[in-house]
Amino acid sequence: MCRSLMMALLVVWLAACAGGLKAEQHPQRSVSWILQQYERGDPAALERVLDMLGTTASYTPHDIGPSRDLEDARIYNIGGFGSGDMWFRLQASPCYSLEQARRVLKSGLAPRSERSYRYENSRYVLFLRMSTEHPDCLHQIDFLPVALAK
Repeated sequence: MCRSLMMALLVVWLAACAGGLKAEQHPQRSVSWILQQYERGDPAALERVLDMLGTTASYTPHDIGPSRDLEDARIYNIGGFGSGDMWFRLQASPCYSLEQARRVLKSGLAPRSERSYRYENSRYVLFLRMSTEHPDCLHQIDFLPVALAK
């Protein structure tokens, strides 16, 4: 009996340790979750993101549509040209900061200009643009397959 209890405790402890090794999970309805799909190089990232947002806006240039409240930001003006690209704008309140994006995009953001950054992995290129009115907040994020960004 004591041995069974020890084995059960060992199994629980190992499961807890394994759970601690998982990558940080972000709420699915969040900008952080969206960035994480691209950061992982998920080939189905665009479809997963559009499904989560409840839109096919990547096929509609400048889909003004209703804004969407996510866990960490409010996004609007979702659009794209139907070739695997997508963009959306973020409202200043609540502010989604560059620091929040850096925590998700762990391999780094390269500055393009004073208020613009680029992230790239083997599959995607992301452009992050800062707000001029609220310099600590992101204003727009563009997502492109690497082939389109060249």
